Amino acid sequence: GDPARCQMETYPLLCRLLAHFKSRGFEMPMAAITEVRAPKTHIPSHRSQQWRLRFVCPLFVPRNATSRLHFPGVGDRLFLERDCFWFDESYEHEQIYKGNTF
Repeated sequence: GDPARCQMETYPLLCRLLAHFKSRGFEMPMAAITEVRAPKTHIPSHRSQQWRLRFVCPLFVPRNATSRLHFPGVGDRLFLERDCFWFDESYEHEQIYKGNTF
């Protein structure tokens, strides 16, 4: 979550977003990147053992690809490029990606 430790050459958009949030007084205790691989990535169902909100901001979604969070018994949340959202990590969820590489 510390913009000063961000790898600008590897993740320029993420680093700029972290710096922007920090300049507005919004501190993030940590930041993470989830990478998916073609033709399919599946991150199995899991949940946090502690109550935690996660801010998800898909930076890139390739054309003709779908990436979604599936919440069993609740529904799905489609990842759209730069369409950020919050979700409660204590709910069981899995990520499913199908598509091309970047």
